[in-house]
Amino acid sequence: MTPRQTPEGGEAATRSVPSRRVAGFLPPNTLRSPSFVIGLAILVFWIAMALVGGRLAPYGPTEVQLLSKLSPPSGAHWLGADNLGRDVLSRVLAGSQSVLFVSSCAAILGVFSGTVIGLVAAYFGGWTEEVAMRLMDVLMAFPLIVVALLIIAVLGPSQFNVILVVAFAFAPYNARVVRAAALGLRRREYVAAARLRGESALYIMAVEMLPNMSGTIVVEFTVRLALAIFTVATLSFLGLGIQPPTPDWGLMIAEGRQYYRIAPWIVLFPALAIASLVIAVNLVAEGLKG
Repeated sequence: MTPRQTPEGGEAATRSVPSRRVAGFLPPNTLRSPSFVIGLAILVFWIAMALVGGRLAPYGPTEVQLLSKLSPPSGAHWLGADNLGRDVLSRVLAGSQSVLFVSSCAAILGVFSGTVIGLVAAYFGGWTEEVAMRLMDVLMAFPLIVVALLIIAVLGPSQFNVILVVAFAFAPYNARVVRAAALGLRRREYVAAARLRGESALYIMAVEMLPNMSGTIVVEFTVRLALAIFTVATLSFLGLGIQPPTPDWGLMIAEGRQYYRIAPWIVLFPALAIASLVIAVNLVAEGLKG
Protein backbone atom coordinates (compact mmCIF):
# COMPACT_ATOMS: atom_id res chain seq x y z
CA MET A 1 0.00 0.00 0.00
CA THR A 2 1.36 3.39 -0.95
CA PRO A 3 2.19 5.53 2.09
CA ARG A 4 0.98 9.11 2.31
CA GLN A 5 2.27 12.19 4.07
CA THR A 6 0.43 13.21 7.25
CA PRO A 7 -0.01 16.86 8.35
CA GLU A 8 2.80 16.37 10.87
CA GLY A 9 5.19 15.19 8.18
CA GLY A 10 5.15 11.47 9.03
CA GLU A 11 4.01 8.66 6.79
CA ALA A 12 0.91 6.54 7.35
CA ALA A 13 -0.94 4.00 5.30
CA THR A 14 -4.14 5.27 3.74
CA ARG A 15 -6.34 2.80 5.60
CA SER A 16 -4.28 2.43 8.76
CA VAL A 17 -5.49 3.74 12.09
CA PRO A 18 -2.32 5.10 13.76
CA SER A 19 -1.61 8.75 14.40
CA ARG A 20 -4.82 10.19 13.02
CA ARG A 21 -7.00 8.10 15.31
CA VAL A 22 -7.55 8.60 19.01
CA ALA A 23 -5.30 6.15 20.84
CA GLY A 24 -7.37 6.11 24.02
CA PHE A 25 -10.05 7.85 26.01
CA LEU A 26 -7.89 9.04 28.90
CA PRO A 27 -5.90 12.29 28.64
CA PRO A 28 -2.33 12.18 29.99
CA ASN A 29 -2.00 11.98 33.79
CA THR A 30 -5.75 11.36 34.25
CA LEU A 31 -5.15 8.42 36.56
CA ARG A 32 -2.88 10.62 38.67
CA SER A 33 -5.71 13.05 39.39
CA PRO A 34 -7.05 12.47 42.93
CA SER A 35 -10.51 13.78 42.01
CA PHE A 36 -10.77 11.42 39.04
CA VAL A 37 -9.67 8.43 41.09
CA ILE A 38 -12.12 9.28 43.90
CA GLY A 39 -14.95 9.79 41.46
CA LEU A 40 -14.17 6.54 39.67
CA ALA A 41 -14.01 4.64 42.98
CA ILE A 42 -17.45 5.93 44.05
CA LEU A 43 -18.90 5.16 40.63
CA VAL A 44 -17.50 1.63 40.67
CA PHE A 45 -18.90 1.16 44.18
CA TRP A 46 -22.44 2.04 43.08
CA ILE A 47 -22.16 -0.11 39.97
CA ALA A 48 -21.10 -3.02 42.20
CA MET A 49 -24.04 -2.33 44.51
CA ALA A 50 -26.40 -2.32 41.56
CA LEU A 51 -25.07 -5.72 40.49
CA VAL A 52 -24.74 -7.52 43.84
CA GLY A 53 -26.34 -5.17 46.37
CA GLY A 54 -29.49 -7.26 46.52
CA ARG A 55 -27.48 -10.19 47.89
CA LEU A 56 -25.82 -8.00 50.51
CA ALA A 57 -29.02 -6.34 51.71
CA PRO A 58 -30.08 -7.53 55.19
CA TYR A 59 -33.79 -7.47 54.24
CA GLY A 60 -35.93 -7.50 51.14
CA PRO A 61 -36.39 -3.96 49.77
CA THR A 62 -40.20 -4.28 49.92
CA GLU A 63 -40.36 -6.28 53.16
CA VAL A 64 -42.75 -4.57 55.57
CA GLN A 65 -42.08 -4.77 59.32
CA LEU A 66 -44.69 -2.69 61.11
CA LEU A 67 -43.03 -3.21 64.48
CA SER A 68 -39.94 -1.42 63.11
CA LYS A 69 -41.90 1.54 61.74
CA LEU A 70 -39.78 4.74 61.77
CA SER A 71 -37.02 2.98 63.72
CA PRO A 72 -33.80 5.04 63.91
CA PRO A 73 -30.46 3.60 62.74
CA SER A 74 -29.51 0.66 64.94
CA GLY A 75 -27.96 -2.78 64.82
CA ALA A 76 -31.19 -4.19 63.39
CA HIS A 77 -31.52 -1.44 60.77
CA TRP A 78 -28.19 0.22 60.05
CA LEU A 79 -29.78 3.17 58.23
CA GLY A 80 -33.10 3.02 60.03
CA ALA A 81 -36.54 2.03 58.77
CA ASP A 82 -39.18 3.99 56.90
CA ASN A 83 -42.85 4.65 57.65
CA LEU A 84 -43.78 1.07 56.74
CA GLY A 85 -40.90 -0.52 58.60
CA ARG A 86 -38.94 -1.23 55.42
CA ASP A 87 -35.17 -1.27 55.85
CA VAL A 88 -33.67 1.93 54.39
CA LEU A 89 -30.27 0.34 53.71
CA SER A 90 -31.85 -2.48 51.72
CA ARG A 91 -33.93 -0.02 49.71
CA VAL A 92 -30.96 2.25 49.00
CA LEU A 93 -28.93 -0.71 47.75
CA ALA A 94 -31.80 -1.99 45.63
CA GLY A 95 -32.61 1.51 44.37
CA SER A 96 -29.14 1.88 42.87
CA GLN A 97 -30.04 -0.73 40.26
CA SER A 98 -33.06 1.11 38.87
CA VAL A 99 -31.37 4.53 38.97
CA LEU A 100 -28.22 3.35 37.19
CA PHE A 101 -30.10 1.24 34.65
CA VAL A 102 -32.58 3.94 33.62
CA SER A 103 -30.00 6.74 33.68
CA SER A 104 -27.41 4.77 31.71
CA CYS A 105 -29.92 3.67 29.07
CA ALA A 106 -31.22 7.24 28.71
CA ALA A 107 -27.70 8.69 28.43
CA ILE A 108 -26.60 6.03 25.91
CA LEU A 109 -29.69 6.49 23.75
CA GLY A 110 -29.48 10.27 23.94
CA VAL A 111 -25.78 10.38 23.07
CA PHE A 112 -26.23 7.83 20.27
CA SER A 113 -29.10 9.71 18.62
CA GLY A 114 -27.38 13.06 19.09
CA THR A 115 -24.16 11.66 17.60
CA VAL A 116 -26.00 10.39 14.51
CA ILE A 117 -27.77 13.72 13.98
CA GLY A 118 -24.65 15.83 14.55
CA LEU A 119 -22.41 13.65 12.40
CA VAL A 120 -24.86 13.54 9.48
CA ALA A 121 -25.45 17.29 9.68
CA ALA A 122 -21.73 18.10 9.70
CA TYR A 123 -20.80 15.67 6.94
CA PHE A 124 -23.47 16.61 4.41
CA GLY A 125 -23.73 20.30 5.32
CA GLY A 126 -26.03 22.55 3.27
CA TRP A 127 -29.76 22.26 3.80
CA THR A 128 -29.35 19.01 5.74
CA GLU A 129 -27.24 20.76 8.36
CA GLU A 130 -29.46 23.81 8.41
CA VAL A 131 -32.72 21.88 8.92
CA ALA A 132 -31.24 19.51 11.51
CA MET A 133 -29.62 22.24 13.59
CA ARG A 134 -32.63 24.55 13.49
CA LEU A 135 -34.79 21.67 14.72
CA MET A 136 -32.30 21.04 17.53
CA ASP A 137 -32.43 24.74 18.44
CA VAL A 138 -36.22 24.57 18.73
CA LEU A 139 -36.03 21.55 21.04
CA MET A 140 -33.34 23.20 23.16
CA ALA A 141 -35.57 26.22 23.71
CA PHE A 142 -37.69 24.22 26.17
CA PRO A 143 -36.34 23.37 29.66
CA LEU A 144 -35.46 19.70 30.02
CA ILE A 145 -37.67 19.03 33.05
CA VAL A 146 -40.65 20.78 31.46
CA VAL A 147 -40.33 18.66 28.30
CA ALA A 148 -40.02 15.51 30.39
CA LEU A 149 -43.06 16.38 32.51
CA LEU A 150 -45.23 17.12 29.49
CA ILE A 151 -44.33 13.95 27.58
CA ILE A 152 -44.54 11.58 30.55
CA ALA A 153 -47.86 13.13 31.58
CA VAL A 154 -49.17 12.07 28.15
CA LEU A 155 -47.43 8.69 27.81
CA GLY A 156 -47.73 7.67 31.45
CA PRO A 157 -45.02 6.90 34.02
CA SER A 158 -42.81 3.86 33.35
CA GLN A 159 -39.11 3.04 33.12
CA PHE A 160 -39.30 2.77 29.33
CA ASN A 161 -41.03 6.13 28.93
CA VAL A 162 -38.54 7.82 31.27
CA ILE A 163 -35.64 6.47 29.18
CA LEU A 164 -37.22 7.72 25.95
CA VAL A 165 -38.07 11.15 27.35
CA VAL A 166 -34.66 11.82 28.90
CA ALA A 167 -32.88 10.59 25.76
CA PHE A 168 -35.11 12.79 23.61
CA ALA A 169 -34.31 15.80 25.78
CA PHE A 170 -30.54 15.13 25.65
CA ALA A 171 -30.23 14.51 21.90
CA PRO A 172 -30.17 18.19 20.77
CA TYR A 173 -27.31 19.06 23.13
CA ASN A 174 -25.30 16.02 22.06
CA ALA A 175 -25.97 16.79 18.41
CA ARG A 176 -24.49 20.28 18.67
CA VAL A 177 -21.36 19.03 20.45
CA VAL A 178 -20.77 16.25 17.90
CA ARG A 179 -21.46 18.57 14.96
CA ALA A 180 -18.87 21.04 16.23
CA ALA A 181 -16.29 18.25 16.51
CA ALA A 182 -17.18 16.76 13.12
CA LEU A 183 -16.91 20.07 11.26
CA GLY A 184 -13.18 20.11 11.89
CA LEU A 185 -12.78 16.52 10.69
CA ARG A 186 -14.68 16.54 7.40
CA ARG A 187 -11.91 18.59 5.73
CA ARG A 188 -9.06 16.35 6.93
CA GLU A 189 -6.85 14.56 4.41
CA TYR A 190 -7.92 11.07 5.37
CA VAL A 191 -11.59 11.99 4.79
CA ALA A 192 -10.71 13.40 1.37
CA ALA A 193 -8.70 10.25 0.61
CA ALA A 194 -11.67 8.06 1.54
CA ARG A 195 -13.88 10.04 -0.83
CA LEU A 196 -11.35 9.59 -3.62
CA ARG A 197 -11.34 5.84 -2.99
CA GLY A 198 -15.10 5.88 -3.54
CA GLU A 199 -16.06 5.00 0.01
CA SER A 200 -19.69 5.54 1.00
CA ALA A 201 -20.80 8.36 3.27
CA LEU A 202 -21.73 5.81 5.94
CA TYR A 203 -18.24 4.28 5.83
CA ILE A 204 -16.53 7.67 6.05
CA MET A 205 -18.65 8.81 8.98
CA ALA A 206 -18.44 5.51 10.90
CA VAL A 207 -14.85 4.47 10.16
CA GLU A 208 -12.94 7.64 9.33
CA MET A 209 -14.60 10.36 11.41
CA LEU A 210 -16.31 8.72 14.39
CA PRO A 211 -13.16 7.14 15.95
CA ASN A 212 -11.50 10.56 15.98
CA MET A 213 -14.37 11.94 18.05
CA SER A 214 -14.42 9.06 20.51
CA GLY A 215 -12.84 11.09 23.31
CA THR A 216 -15.37 13.89 22.88
CA ILE A 217 -18.26 11.42 22.83
CA VAL A 218 -17.07 9.63 25.97
CA VAL A 219 -16.80 12.93 27.86
CA GLU A 220 -20.21 13.96 26.57
CA PHE A 221 -21.66 10.65 27.79
CA THR A 222 -20.32 11.12 31.32
CA VAL A 223 -21.70 14.66 31.48
CA ARG A 224 -25.12 13.48 30.25
CA LEU A 225 -25.06 10.51 32.63
CA ALA A 226 -24.72 12.81 35.65
CA LEU A 227 -27.60 14.95 34.41
CA ALA A 228 -29.65 11.83 33.63
CA ILE A 229 -29.25 10.55 37.19
CA PHE A 230 -30.52 13.82 38.59
CA THR A 231 -33.37 14.02 36.04
CA VAL A 232 -34.52 10.44 36.65
CA ALA A 233 -34.49 11.00 40.42
CA THR A 234 -36.45 14.24 39.96
CA LEU A 235 -39.11 12.54 37.84
CA SER A 236 -39.45 9.75 40.42
CA PHE A 237 -39.77 12.35 43.18
CA LEU A 238 -42.60 14.00 41.23
CA GLY A 239 -44.33 10.64 40.77
CA LEU A 240 -43.67 10.46 37.02
CA GLY A 241 -40.80 8.01 37.09
CA ILE A 242 -40.40 4.61 38.69
CA GLN A 243 -43.55 3.66 40.56
CA PRO A 244 -43.95 2.07 44.01
CA PRO A 245 -43.30 -0.43 45.48
CA THR A 246 -40.11 -0.57 43.34
CA PRO A 247 -37.30 0.96 45.42
CA ASP A 248 -35.97 4.17 43.88
CA TRP A 249 -33.97 6.98 45.46
CA GLY A 250 -36.16 9.80 44.20
CA LEU A 251 -39.30 7.92 45.17
CA MET A 252 -37.88 7.21 48.65
CA ILE A 253 -37.34 10.93 49.19
CA ALA A 254 -40.89 11.70 48.05
CA GLU A 255 -42.39 9.05 50.33
CA GLY A 256 -40.33 10.12 53.34
CA ARG A 257 -40.53 13.90 53.09
CA GLN A 258 -43.58 14.12 55.37
CA TYR A 259 -41.60 12.31 58.08
CA TYR A 260 -38.34 14.25 57.77
CA ARG A 261 -38.83 16.02 61.10
CA ILE A 262 -39.23 12.84 63.13
CA ALA A 263 -37.32 10.39 60.90
CA PRO A 264 -34.84 12.36 58.77
CA TRP A 265 -32.91 9.20 57.84
CA ILE A 266 -35.67 8.19 55.42
CA VAL A 267 -34.82 11.20 53.24
CA LEU A 268 -31.18 11.75 54.16
CA PHE A 269 -29.63 8.51 52.95
CA PRO A 270 -31.23 8.29 49.49
CA ALA A 271 -30.44 12.00 49.02
CA LEU A 272 -26.80 11.34 49.92
CA ALA A 273 -26.76 8.42 47.50
CA ILE A 274 -27.99 10.62 44.64
CA ALA A 275 -25.51 13.37 45.53
CA SER A 276 -22.56 10.98 45.77
CA LEU A 277 -23.35 9.35 42.43
CA VAL A 278 -23.84 12.65 40.59
CA ILE A 279 -20.64 14.11 42.08
CA ALA A 280 -18.71 10.94 41.22
CA VAL A 281 -19.78 11.03 37.58
CA ASN A 282 -18.95 14.75 37.38
CA LEU A 283 -15.47 14.10 38.81
CA VAL A 284 -14.90 11.38 36.21
CA ALA A 285 -16.10 13.72 33.47
CA GLU A 286 -13.74 16.47 34.60
CA GLY A 287 -10.87 13.99 34.61
CA LEU A 288 -11.67 12.84 31.09
CA LYS A 289 -11.76 16.45 29.89
CA GLY A 290 -8.14 16.71 31.03
